[in-house]
Amino acid sequence: MEAFHQDNPRKAYGWSKYRYTRYDVTPQTTDVDHAILAGGDVKCKVCEIILQDLFGTGESKDYDSIEDALVADSVTEEAIEKAENEMERFVVKHKKGCNKLYKDNFLAHGWTITNCTRLAEGQNASTPKAARAAWACVEKSSNKPSDQELKTHSIPKEAAHYACQVTIERNRDELAEYLAEQFKKPHSRDTQSVKELYEFACRKPGKCLVRGEKESPTERVKKMEKRLHSAENDVLHQLMKEANLSKADMKMYGAYANAARHKRGDITIQERLDKEEL
Repeated sequence: MEAFHQDNPRKAYGWSKYRYTRYDVTPQTTDVDHAILAGGDVKCKVCEIILQDLFGTGESKDYDSIEDALVADSVTEEAIEKAENEMERFVVKHKKGCNKLYKDNFLAHGWTITNCTRLAEGQNASTPKAARAAWACVEKSSNKPSDQELKTHSIPKEAAHYACQVTIERNRDELAEYLAEQFKKPHSRDTQSVKELYEFACRKPGKCLVRGEKESPTERVKKMEKRLHSAENDVLHQLMKEANLSKADMKMYGAYANAARHKRGDITIQERLDKEEL
């Protein structure tokens, strides 16, 4: 990972250097993984919102115009020259494709990525939220972000970019072909039919439903429980060691603590504190 530098885009962190001019918090090496996981959670919704904003009812849209809109390459030399510094010029120069779409057609309208939860296998409505799978969801705010906020790096913003990249950018030709054919059909252009059109486009040619097995709610809960169980055992072992207990006593108390925890059917304060977020 390259060293962070606020003013020089070539020394900014990894894949984010093409999109931001401000880093209020120094990016961490784990940020990319978190953005990819969260982006995977919301990629269907992000794709739908961007397509809806780009094409509306889809009237008078042919393949070429759809392709051009998805390529989103409208950068001009004049815009690049007006940039105030090197980092600004670098971002303006690369504002095309999803580098443009996720900002102009998603974030700029007040959409963002937030924390939420999903039920894992065996869980139900009575399962405490803190015990459910950590998930990412799309939410719209009444307050639209400023230009500076759009240029400030954050994991939720990178999640939105990734969601666009793996649906729209990666499957651009297939999406353009599908939408062009659909827009030719004389079906109703009411809100519901248009919504369903973009949902199907993102799920089929956009392939937004494709996920890895380890990304499921059930696998996330298993991973969380394994990590928390290990952390609790480490703390318990340390406390017993400080109390000069024998190995037999440690084993007995450890088994008792685990049994009591499972019997309660709830989770500890430590689990709530350690629960994964974006």
